[in-house]
Amino acid sequence: GQLAEIERLKAQAAQAAKLEQNVVLFKAVWCGYCRKAMAYLAEKNIAYQAIDIDTAEGALAYAQQGGGQGIPLLLVKGEKTIGFDNETYDAIFMKR
Repeated sequence: GQLAEIERLKAQAAQAAKLEQNVVLFKAVWCGYCRKAMAYLAEKNIAYQAIDIDTAEGALAYAQQGGGQGIPLLLVKGEKTIGFDNETYDAIFMKR
């Protein structure tokens, strides 16, 4: 049922958050800064998981990360970065 599906999605989101090297980007189709963030990650060949917050699954995962703070929301090893600019992303990915 629907409850089982929600539990499965929660487990997936928890698993995604646990992966040490995992880079997760919460985004939306209509978000210009999200497109810039995705272009940056692609240009730097950084593997990431994109989660669309306009889907039921994406909205749930976003809410579990605190949601409502703005997008793009980038998670790197559990550290959150909201918004996008080259300098900030450079600083994050130079540390890796």
